[in-house]
Amino acid sequence: MKIFFNFLSLSFFVFTLLLVDTAAAQRFVVDLEDPNFVPYPMAVPDVVEMKGMETQEGLGLKLGDILRNDLEISGIFSVINKAAYLAPKTEPWTNPEYPSWVKVGASGLIRGAYSLNKDNLKITFRLYDVMAQREILLKHYEGRLKEHRALVHKFADDLYQFFTGKRSIFSTKIAFVAAAPNGQGRAVYICDFDGANAEAVLANGKLNLMPSWSNDGKELFVTSYVNDKPDLYRYNLATKKLTLLSGAKGLNMGANLSPNGQKVVFTMSKDGNREIYSIGSDGKGLTRLTNHWGEDVSPHWNHDGTQIVFVSSRSGNPQLYAMKPDGSDVRRLTFQGNYNTEPDWSPVPGGQIVFSARDELNMFDIFMVNPENNVITRLTQDEGHNNEAPSFSPDGRHIVFTSNRSGRGRNLYIMRLDGSGQRLISSKAGDIDSPAWSPILN
Repeated sequence: MKIFFNFLSLSFFVFTLLLVDTAAAQRFVVDLEDPNFVPYPMAVPDVVEMKGMETQEGLGLKLGDILRNDLEISGIFSVINKAAYLAPKTEPWTNPEYPSWVKVGASGLIRGAYSLNKDNLKITFRLYDVMAQREILLKHYEGRLKEHRALVHKFADDLYQFFTGKRSIFSTKIAFVAAAPNGQGRAVYICDFDGANAEAVLANGKLNLMPSWSNDGKELFVTSYVNDKPDLYRYNLATKKLTLLSGAKGLNMGANLSPNGQKVVFTMSKDGNREIYSIGSDGKGLTRLTNHWGEDVSPHWNHDGTQIVFVSSRSGNPQLYAMKPDGSDVRRLTFQGNYNTEPDWSPVPGGQIVFSARDELNMFDIFMVNPENNVITRLTQDEGHNNEAPSFSPDGRHIVFTSNRSGRGRNLYIMRLDGSGQRLISSKAGDIDSPAWSPILN
């Protein structure tokens, strides 16, 4: 059963939160599209260790920090500052002192406990409805100690689905390009959605550029100079095998797979000019889609594969255009600015197109354009630095991008769809480019 509601008052929660039979996995659903939506006030104390089990110093704090960070990023929860908590530290994690949590403005309370037996980690999370004074969700997770972040992300996934009825981004990944670990060439890395666990997955001493994901998240499309020229490959993350997709003369780069997984659009320059082509995901059936004196680059499919956005200089400077999959019905989307580039079309129905553009201060910022009416919305501004290379999350509610605002090179940042909640997620100084957000991973 679904109940759509807004979080308007504490008294409202008493009547709208449903008691949950964890075996039946009932849920109540938040309408995220409601303009009156207010984030749900949630208290999240540190995770405690179960009595009589092995402990690891700082683990409970770490687990709590990961969960609080997930919920803050989500945008549907307002996480109450730990410094405001009134409940005693000796409060039993299975028996909350509800009045103490009411006083700090919490509507929900998450208590967690872990047990550690050598390398085996078990975590239990309980969600309490503070106003109704009852437990409404109980979840258990188990894995190796080094998988502690994934276990917490899994609970955040389950909690998000409990509240919204939708899949979340907490277990997704982000691919990006940075200097190779040994300093030779450019490598493709993959990290968690929050920037943790960054790992070089393709480092061959050569340039590896512009990664994009397969629809199942098991492969990347990447332009690699492994043979000393910019060829387009599929890269299997499990087998570490590169399979050539296009090795024509000139550039073969900027691949994007269609939603049905049958065609790849990308940029080629085999005839001298940069143009948009499509090819079967098996490397067969090459088709030219654009044929213009201007440079045509950076193609990206819309959510259902009926449109392709791309960048063209046919008007004299780079602007965004859209066309059908066969290259017909080309229409211009942007008429403001003189350098609009790096488009990414939202993966959800009715979604907009995010892109980077050079502004009046000669800096790059992130914008969105509505493909139906060409209205542009600015998402980053007055940072005094460059914000570039945006990529949508698979739920269309967040955007990853690069920025040099920290003064430590280009790093990864994420923000919500409206530009709020901007935060640094990469943990070290670097020269990062081409972030690409994965699909939701099973």
